[in-house]
Amino acid sequence: MSKKKDSGKMERPLAGETDIHSLIKELKEIRSAGVKFQKSQNEALGDIHPDFEKSAKNFLRYLGLRQQDIRQIQKRLGNLGVSRLGRAEGHIEASLKAIIHNLNKLSKDPKAILSREARGFRRGRFLLDHHTLSLLGPEPESRSVRIMVTLPFTAANDYELVKNMLLAGMNLARVNCAHDTPAEWKQMIDNLRKAEKETGKTCKVCMDLAGPKFRTGPVPQSPGALKVRAKKDPFGNIRESAKVWISSQNSPENLGNLTHIPAEEFATSAFSSNDTLRFKDTRKKKRSFRILEVFPEGILAETKKTSYLRSGLVLAKKNAEPDEQEATITVGELPPTDNWIDLHIGDTLVIEKGNAPAENTVKDEKGQVLSPARISCEVEHLYTDTQIGEPILLDDGSIEGIITHKTDEELTLEIDYTKPGGARLKADKGINAPESDLGTKGLTEKDKEDLRFVVQHADIVNFSFVNRPEDVQDLENELEIIKKELDAPQTDDLGVILKIETRKGFKNLPSILLQAMGRKAIGVMLARGDLAVECGWNNLAETQEEILRICSAAHVPIVWATQVLEGLAKKGRPSRAEISDVALGQRAECVMLNKGPFIIDAISALDNIIASMQQHRQKMAPMLPGLDMEKFHSKKDKKKKQKK
Repeated sequence: MSKKKDSGKMERPLAGETDIHSLIKELKEIRSAGVKFQKSQNEALGDIHPDFEKSAKNFLRYLGLRQQDIRQIQKRLGNLGVSRLGRAEGHIEASLKAIIHNLNKLSKDPKAILSREARGFRRGRFLLDHHTLSLLGPEPESRSVRIMVTLPFTAANDYELVKNMLLAGMNLARVNCAHDTPAEWKQMIDNLRKAEKETGKTCKVCMDLAGPKFRTGPVPQSPGALKVRAKKDPFGNIRESAKVWISSQNSPENLGNLTHIPAEEFATSAFSSNDTLRFKDTRKKKRSFRILEVFPEGILAETKKTSYLRSGLVLAKKNAEPDEQEATITVGELPPTDNWIDLHIGDTLVIEKGNAPAENTVKDEKGQVLSPARISCEVEHLYTDTQIGEPILLDDGSIEGIITHKTDEELTLEIDYTKPGGARLKADKGINAPESDLGTKGLTEKDKEDLRFVVQHADIVNFSFVNRPEDVQDLENELEIIKKELDAPQTDDLGVILKIETRKGFKNLPSILLQAMGRKAIGVMLARGDLAVECGWNNLAETQEEILRICSAAHVPIVWATQVLEGLAKKGRPSRAEISDVALGQRAECVMLNKGPFIIDAISALDNIIASMQQHRQKMAPMLPGLDMEKFHSKKDKKKKQKK
């Protein structure tokens, strides 16, 4: 018997409609939790600058969202072809309301009307652009990402270098207060301002405060030595002899492939072409130079054997007459050679408070340790705020040790990691204590002094080693003191870039940002060098991703820093990984280059890469331009097409 259709029955629900309704309910709960979290943090909004008021509210909504694990919800949203909140950090409220609206549409809810608040997607991008303009200056013509470049010390005296950096695409010039002097900083900035006027381009000046220096103390230097070596092929045959320039005068600027041997005063007239200069090098090996040409200023000579020279070593002319005293040349003063401490896994290293010279491990004839290696560090907190069992990392993590014993004056480490064959620890290398709660403040006495120069000459201060919101407050307090002391109202407009370099700084980033939002112009520098050491190489990718998202939610511009195109800047050729790294940096508002002999090439390359990649990505979102295969053709193929 067939069943009659009941016309009064409800329509069969869409496949998955029950899940849609549960999703809507869960998303509303997530939104309510975000609103509740924001209200619980209302006190933090009291000192927010008006320009950051909406950004701070969105940021708190984002933090409220991130209190929950929404990965399963994201998967279910993806299965329905709806936005998964993956790039919603810049506009949390708008995204949640828009998704709920679309789910209501899917469930055929006649009340599904998109609210006005959910139309505010553009607001997040507008606020970020506005804050970026306030901090980093106007957007360049061909790209939205700015380029920051560290000025080398030569920028103080080389105007053409500064001008060419500006012409190549530099938008912000970085001066590091850890190096050089205020007089040299002033010369660098003066050259930049002059170049701005000549080129018609604008460039902001940002200055890094040095911050607390957790670095190794001095290592005694060895007497100066100079190595002269001929070029050989893979089989050890001489491919090109070593050329040397022997002169009592200062080294010429452009020696090319010549090695300069400084000498005490001597008479060049006592020597001729094809004369031989004999000597015993530092290893007591017999060596000689053949004179190629004699000039009034010095002697050009060559050798085919590797030689090691020291100050005071005598080069004697072969077959010189007995009374021919002037037919000798004495090697002049050579700069001292940097020394180091040798360390291997299992070795003991003592770090002592103060500035005492380092000592290498001393062993007896049987190899038994008589006294362990020692090196100093001046920062008191390294000794008072660390605990036995905590790790200490040295020289960017190339050496690791565990604290086995401590006093208020010394730390004793057992080395548990070096590269195969051991490691060399030199002076002025970084010391990190990633698991220790160090009580250091971000603003040192030197920083306070340097800050007075920054206020008067720079547009932005880069605040190093920010670990807690109190560090930001200390900076604000010092700026207020300087404002009154120097009658400098421009301190209110000084931009502040917070350098996140430690595990603690990353952990406290939300509260640090809320504290910093009291200023009109703020940003964050993703300092990946120290951050990688502090958080661990395995965690760096996730750490930098979270910092990007947190700052995006707060509409705070990011500076992508550390080793960007380093191979190109220093050696003239980038690695493949460096190019990919620049593409990742496209998600930031600014990319920073360090100094190097090929810095102009590096700026030009970065300018081109960022401009070409801009059409493929906007902030965190990938973009799909029309695929133009023509531009990937070789120059040879392009010429063939032109001929046709």
